[in-house]
Amino acid sequence: TLGALCGAVLLILVYPFTDSVSIAFDRELPALVSGFHPSERGPEGYFAWTERRAALRLPGLDRRMSWGCAVDLHGGRPDPSTLPTITFEVDGVASASIKAANGFHRSSFQVPASQGRRGATLAIVSDRTFTPGPGDPRELGVMVRSFSCAPEPGSIVVPPRAARGAAALAAAALGIALGLTGITAGIAAGGTVFLA
Repeated sequence: TLGALCGAVLLILVYPFTDSVSIAFDRELPALVSGFHPSERGPEGYFAWTERRAALRLPGLDRRMSWGCAVDLHGGRPDPSTLPTITFEVDGVASASIKAANGFHRSSFQVPASQGRRGATLAIVSDRTFTPGPGDPRELGVMVRSFSCAPEPGSIVVPPRAARGAAALAAAALGIALGLTGITAGIAAGGTVFLA
């Protein structure tokens, strides 16, 4: 019981300090991301091309407050007249639109608050794509170097229920394991709190 309580409470206390969400393109992309081609390395660092629509699913996002998201993107077109218009969507609804430019530039959009709801699907949609050539049949939208979201300043973000349950269960299991070793109750309790 002590382990379960400590696991859940400590997660709630620590979670607001690590509440931003970011995608790193210098490694394999997480399963919550779709519509991105594998990462590449260029003169300005790592990036990934999008398809026509690239999305990030955040099932546990705390929607009691709004979130600000920023994307570093590059149009990647030799002919500027072919640069696409990019629409940022939140749960399938347009949040902002911009004209892509050559050269990496930061664009931002908002994820509005939605009381009583958790989670969001964020998307980058290009109104036009291109194919590099016969040897590379990929459908390319824009190059993305970074993607991050943070809650509005002053917000206290609460972890998802599933995360609280997992933290409680893991700490409870550690407490049971320590208790079964035969050490004194005080040492087992102290070890459980420490490990939690």
